[in-house]
Amino acid sequence: MNSNIILNSKQIQKRILELANEISDDYAGKQIFAICGLNESFMFTSDLLRKIKGEIFVNFIDNKTAKGESSLQLALSGDLSYFVKNRDILLIAVKSDSIKNISETLKRYEPSSLKICALLANAKNNIESSLLAYIGFRISEKRIFGYGIDYHNKYCNLDYISAVHL
Repeated sequence: MNSNIILNSKQIQKRILELANEISDDYAGKQIFAICGLNESFMFTSDLLRKIKGEIFVNFIDNKTAKGESSLQLALSGDLSYFVKNRDILLIAVKSDSIKNISETLKRYEPSSLKICALLANAKNNIESSLLAYIGFRISEKRIFGYGIDYHNKYCNLDYISAVHL
């Protein structure tokens, strides 16, 4: 496999601290209901939440699409409507383009506010810009791995992000 590091650990951690400070300021005096979007976001979510100041509730969500069905079902620990309705929701994802359906579904549960924090956003982002409030890095690479993102079920444990060149 031919690849190169596009974001090293030091760059990632520096940017996460900046994002955490910005989020802490924006949510000062509010409870944050953080939702980790998709399994690949666990490392980013963990690192980010440890640095945010304030009261945080955390839950995890996963896209589940049954075979042969086009409808999206969200699996959340506990009752989705209870966790989301009238709450300030921060949806956290390592890649912004992987959570479009989740953010659209969460809006139906009437949160007080819904903002997205993504470590990586594609240059041609497909998420409503008012929702994508916090972006770590804009990238153009399509095939990436590391820092929670796997490549053929490998490399998600790396503390940096690499791009695959085919």
